[in-house]
Amino acid sequence: MLISQNPYSLDLNLNDVSSPIVEFLNVKEYKLSQDGIKLEASADKAQRFKDRDVLYDINILVMQNGSAQTLKSDNATLINNIVYLNGNVRYSGNNTVVTTESVEYHQNRSMLVGKSPFRAERDNIVAYGSSFSYHIKPGKLNARDIKAVIQTER
Repeated sequence: MLISQNPYSLDLNLNDVSSPIVEFLNVKEYKLSQDGIKLEASADKAQRFKDRDVLYDINILVMQNGSAQTLKSDNATLINNIVYLNGNVRYSGNNTVVTTESVEYHQNRSMLVGKSPFRAERDNIVAYGSSFSYHIKPGKLNARDIKAVIQTER
């Protein structure tokens, strides 16, 4: 459900796939459930193309089971229930923070898939690796070429 947006531009030339059909500024989207707001997403700019949506300076807040998770990025492309996030990607939730330059968010599986170097922090552990998948609901991280630093109390 699109709740609010500022003025937009409209281009009905559907033959030009490189030009957006609609362009919105300051977009906010909310998904509601019986328990209240389930998802709040905002972007400084959104463009709808014939085959995809592109969002800039995106911030997503997901509320599930009494906990909040955030996902931020410089830009994102939505194609078939997969959000491709690029530039300063940061996920925070389940006492975990993951940062990377690009990630795929598979909405239907609640999973992040990163094919670029990442950094993950949880409690007293900081992990680095070349690629990863993170299952959001159970908070499970699978990674390749991982190096972990564990802080212990003295």
